[in-house]
Amino acid sequence: MAHPRPNTVLPKTRLASPRGSLITVGEALCSCDPEELCCAVLRHQAGWSVDPARLGARRLRPLVSRVRAALRSMEALRARKGASPGGQVVLPLESFRALGPSGSLMRRMGAAQVSLASASAAADALAVCGGPAWGALPPDAARLLEGLGPDVPWAPAALGASLRAWGDEAWGQVLARPLWVPCEQSADDALQVAAALFWALTRRGFSPRAAPPPAPRPVPSAPACRSPTTGNACLRLLNYNAWVSLLGAQVESARLLEVL
Repeated sequence: MAHPRPNTVLPKTRLASPRGSLITVGEALCSCDPEELCCAVLRHQAGWSVDPARLGARRLRPLVSRVRAALRSMEALRARKGASPGGQVVLPLESFRALGPSGSLMRRMGAAQVSLASASAAADALAVCGGPAWGALPPDAARLLEGLGPDVPWAPAALGASLRAWGDEAWGQVLARPLWVPCEQSADDALQVAAALFWALTRRGFSPRAAPPPAPRPVPSAPACRSPTTGNACLRLLNYNAWVSLLGAQVESARLLEVL
């Protein structure tokens, strides 16, 4: 397969600009329309094969009511303030995957959480990679990716699994966490990111809870965020560029928070 060139028609990556701003996870979620958020969760997170919007308001009403009640609880917790963000930052996570033997690609927006303490290491990795690529992956970037273990917080597999830790955290702490917002983010991308955040928070129920004592456990794998060094050339390049953009978002968010 020929390597794609700059004039090749490819799915647009929304995270190409390293500049953005910070809000909190709570601000992002509580600004959502409950029905739109409910449909986005069902479509992008719960894996519904039927478009939720086609079910009609009556059938969706019970689920929308539960989403609305959860958002009200989040708004009440957010209003109390005082919760510590915990030294973490949440970033939009863009990924691509192939759809069957046809070779068509699907773009998906989610979210990932990384430690602010790893921002310097992410900046070093970004310097090694040299930014987005057109054509073959830079040799230095390929070697870096091949050597990354799942315990590296900005490794692709760890990023894809990072929000699963929210099941063990209190809502108030998570809602206070900073969320990096790209300056060119579309409304649909924002809704997909919010759906990923909501899904991670409510996976164990639609009401807030106290965080149980943490238990050590391995980082689960994340097929949707596999290493950019695997797959066909076009898919590999798209996921690589999305990962590089996420590194830039981590560095930029750390600078905005005056950590880097």
